[in-house]
Amino acid sequence: MLIVHKVAIIATALLSMSYPSWAAIRGQGKGRGNNKNKKLQQQQSSFLEEIIEEEEESSIECNVYLAMHTRLLLGDDAIGGEVEDDDTEDLLQCITDDEHIYEIEGLDDSEKRRITNEVTEGRRGKSGHRYAFPGATKKKRRGRGSGGGGRGKRDEGTDNNILEIPSRRSGNGRRHQAMNISPKQTSSNRQLYRTNGISSILLLRIEAADASTTCTHQDCAARTFGGYDSNGVLDDSMNLITQIDDCSYGKLKFEIPEYNSLYPNLINGTATIYLPDKNITDVHHGTVLDWALEVAPSVVGDLGMYDHIMVYMPPGVAMGGAAAWGQVGWKYSWYHDGYSLMTGIHLHELGHNFGLGHSSGGETCYMAYGGGDVSLCLSLFVLCRCIPQTHTFILIIYILLFVPQSRKCYNAPKSHWLGWYSEFHQTLDPVSTPSKLVELVGIADYDEAMISGDPSSQAVVLKIDTYGGTDLYLTYNRKEKVNSDASDYVDQVTITGAPSSSSTSWIVRALNPGQKYHASLVEGTMILEIIACHRYYGSPDTFPVSIHVVGEGEPMCQASPPIPSWGAAYAGSLQDGLVGYYPFDNTLNSALDSGHHGTVGAAGGSVSYVDGVVGQALSLNGIDEYVSLPNVDDFNFGTGDFTITFWYRVSGKWSDWRLVLFFVFAAIYLINIFNLSPL
Repeated sequence: MLIVHKVAIIATALLSMSYPSWAAIRGQGKGRGNNKNKKLQQQQSSFLEEIIEEEEESSIECNVYLAMHTRLLLGDDAIGGEVEDDDTEDLLQCITDDEHIYEIEGLDDSEKRRITNEVTEGRRGKSGHRYAFPGATKKKRRGRGSGGGGRGKRDEGTDNNILEIPSRRSGNGRRHQAMNISPKQTSSNRQLYRTNGISSILLLRIEAADASTTCTHQDCAARTFGGYDSNGVLDDSMNLITQIDDCSYGKLKFEIPEYNSLYPNLINGTATIYLPDKNITDVHHGTVLDWALEVAPSVVGDLGMYDHIMVYMPPGVAMGGAAAWGQVGWKYSWYHDGYSLMTGIHLHELGHNFGLGHSSGGETCYMAYGGGDVSLCLSLFVLCRCIPQTHTFILIIYILLFVPQSRKCYNAPKSHWLGWYSEFHQTLDPVSTPSKLVELVGIADYDEAMISGDPSSQAVVLKIDTYGGTDLYLTYNRKEKVNSDASDYVDQVTITGAPSSSSTSWIVRALNPGQKYHASLVEGTMILEIIACHRYYGSPDTFPVSIHVVGEGEPMCQASPPIPSWGAAYAGSLQDGLVGYYPFDNTLNSALDSGHHGTVGAAGGSVSYVDGVVGQALSLNGIDEYVSLPNVDDFNFGTGDFTITFWYRVSGKWSDWRLVLFFVFAAIYLINIFNLSPL
């Protein structure tokens, strides 16, 4: 776009972009429900009573949670090893009333799906799901370790706490291997996770007989929550607390516990758990977590006081090939030593605590974090193998030097679930409303929308009901402020699919201006067309989309974007003294005067067009492609002031000094051709 003014000449050249759906969270589909008739219910109830009476010692009750994992393209690949497929499965965990954690094994596929769906669907307002497991036994797996994250297909580790479930018994009718029972209130499950208000958060690091968490007490606290590190340097960069506060616009705040003389080792929200009689190398992560939580109350008090508890594992713990784990809808998350200082991973796992599932960006698993789809597996990082514990130090240095602490937020469905921007949520039923124009506002501009936006025509999250198993969620993935580190689908309209806002989500399509997407409605009987119109920059920035049912509604995009407005520094209209406006939307013509049209500069030359900041943009090769403007009186400013303004992006080996020379020579050219006097 080029705008020429007597007061101002404005031009917009190429600006390319790409953005991830922050999401990342791989989750579960909708539960199938308990299609049980009254007779079957009675049979199951009587059978449960019989088992409890006959095998009381071997029937175990506990709260069940799903622990999801994160894997990153960092580690083996970064140090020259081979990246293997991620075959790590999410874990169903049993937490007994005495606060011990067991990995549930032995469930057949249908029963595992049933329980997984029940503990991951309808999570809001739930304090966990409680089950009785008739005939279950507690065991320890005495397996062979593989170096705390070595190159085995799955790093099982040793001393894993197992709750072994017997196979289904034959008899009259099928029975479940687990029986649903009413939750039992304990000090540890009395409170629910929060997505609004104030939540308390606690960090535990571990010092065992053979290994300790690499970061010191003070450094762990500073890099996670902010504050002074062990060198007395204030770490005031982005951290878990600041990013949650920023993304939620103050609606959710994490608070670390105040100093309490009863627990003198709990400082700056962080405590060290000492396990002097435990060797943790090659030990399963669930067992190390269990050991730490058993000791923790003597160091930090009742664990029921805390809404979220993060545990940084020492190097050598068998993490099952994962960088971190987080319980869905519950408080615990635990981290591989090499990834424990990454804010993006914190946001990923805390997203699981909020009740969020994973998200997928095509074949790569992303988490809901990142504004696109950190949507939680988080669009923050690509998942892969963790590196062996012998390279933990190398990994930490790599992370500190090369991995940014990304400022990103959650994707559209996850944001819809969290409710932080609910004033600007819209739901569209295309059957009853066959045509609609909605101005999408980026999460980064929610604060501006609250001041000058219009909730009736604008939306941060637009949910479209498709009358099928998958709804569509739209947002404008604006790269700025709280979402300034977005790296995929940047400044595009992202369309994300999900059965529900908290469950599995995946990127369906990302649209630039003028692009379209067709979706099936009502089991294929109707077609919905979504058109990305033009980007508009103001307060807030918006990206209108037209949604209509093909054959019933009509496209609603405007033919071309209006002339951009000035910022607050200039109170007048951009059209004051305007003599040239070149949008470069697949044409070199001026939008104001046909006598001012541009032409390809070189005989037989050509130019091309690409996606720009607003509509299309002109792309030049930097060698022999250029555009000529006519020598007309409107462009002869004499000795008066004039301004040229434009957007630009360079590629290849252009540097800042070359750009400066380019603009100097361009100014000299204008002065010479129009006989102007420099200011």
